[in-house]
Amino acid sequence: MKYGEQFEKESVPQWSLHNIDYNSLKHHIKVHTTKDQATAIAIPGHQDAALRKFEDELYSELCRQHDRVDLFVTSKADEIARRLNHLSNQVHRLILRCATSGQDRMPLKRRQRFAKYEQELIRCGDDIRALQRFVSAQIVAFRKILKKYRKWTGSSTLGSRFRDNILSHPKSFTRRDFSQLQSRYDDLLRTLQAAIPADLSNNVPPAVESRRSRLPSIQVSPSETIVASGSQQSTARYWNEYDHGSEAGDLTQNADGEYAIYIDPDADVSFPGMKALGTFFTTPVQKFNLWISRRQQDTNDDERGPLLPTHSSASAYGSTTQSLEPSCSSSSPSGGPVASSAVVADTDAEDGYRPSSWHSRRGSYGGYASSEEGNYFPTGYRAHYAALPSISEQRMMQYRERVLFWGTWGCYGVSFVLMGIAAVLVVAGRNRMRLEVDAGVTLGIMTSLGLACAALCMACSRQKKSPWLTKAAVWATFAVACVANGVLLVLVMGRAKL
Repeated sequence: MKYGEQFEKESVPQWSLHNIDYNSLKHHIKVHTTKDQATAIAIPGHQDAALRKFEDELYSELCRQHDRVDLFVTSKADEIARRLNHLSNQVHRLILRCATSGQDRMPLKRRQRFAKYEQELIRCGDDIRALQRFVSAQIVAFRKILKKYRKWTGSSTLGSRFRDNILSHPKSFTRRDFSQLQSRYDDLLRTLQAAIPADLSNNVPPAVESRRSRLPSIQVSPSETIVASGSQQSTARYWNEYDHGSEAGDLTQNADGEYAIYIDPDADVSFPGMKALGTFFTTPVQKFNLWISRRQQDTNDDERGPLLPTHSSASAYGSTTQSLEPSCSSSSPSGGPVASSAVVADTDAEDGYRPSSWHSRRGSYGGYASSEEGNYFPTGYRAHYAALPSISEQRMMQYRERVLFWGTWGCYGVSFVLMGIAAVLVVAGRNRMRLEVDAGVTLGIMTSLGLACAALCMACSRQKKSPWLTKAAVWATFAVACVANGVLLVLVMGRAKL
């Protein structure tokens, strides 16, 4: 097995990202010291310039690899030291609280807290041993790389130079001593094991028990621990979640001291802001669809509405609500039948008969007096199908006609403004920036033509019959815009050829 594959196993697998690039360094050396790569192997005792240059580059790369690993080892050792300090404070605080409580039996929460601290402390010990193993693997990898270089080049200059300047430096990670961390860990673990109750020690998880078996068992009496802790000054403390929070279930529900996360299968797993983002884009589309389909919706709503109108104010008791149009079965005061709704509607439309006058006469009939005299059919709308009035539909149609009318002449106005700007640029353009001016004029002409076409389309989309004078003005304006823009475009093309 090659050492490149063995190196990953000898090091810590979860920290493999921080290993030195052994395979890359080995390949780099092989490429620059092989005849097949157009680089001659240096003759022993005669070091050429190419080999010297390559040796300097390799030395710089080894220094960078060393600094990267050294940074990781230093940060990891500092992290373990901070964790040990934090656990030491927590453990001594818990021991002091147990000593000053005066209870014969330790509460369940404190027992579980002792077990939790012990597991965290054992994990710190595992990290210390893993860090020592990681450092040893990096040292072996550096030695292998230097040995490969000496074997393929016959030069020992790089090895001695790197060992003297880098590996032998007192601040190098290869000279780092982890005995202080190990001693702090051992002392804290002995103190914690001495303070743990006997019944709790018998119920520890198998993983914790196997880790305990690796350590030397030194018995410390609980009385000595209490006396040492009693020397500290006791201060008044208040309850807080960090120190006194409930941690029930660490050992009873899960033997490994881990937590289980419950995931609701029916919960919404979409992006939290996706609904708001979708609403932001779908609201304009919904409003546009509502504006387009308003005609059909209003017609359906009128057909499903009541035949008799409803008023906001209540009618007097015994009075009959006035309808908007007489029915076929109604009769006049003289006894003659009243014409049907269709006939009346047609007569009103032909004679210009206003519904308000009919309502005024109808309201004077006996027995049909309404409690409100102002709720007449509004003026300005056609009275067809008066039993099912289409006021909303007609109002929407009028609004649409106004939008199309003003949109038509607005587009024509903007088109002529752009055409005027293009004409000014054509007349006053200079030779220095002729290309930019011609591009701007061409863009203005095309935009002006597009607006003129849009205006013509809006004029043709109007459902209301327009007078012949209006139609002639629309078509004449469109023709003028097309001819003028065409002339400007011809002038621009003529200037471009010159």
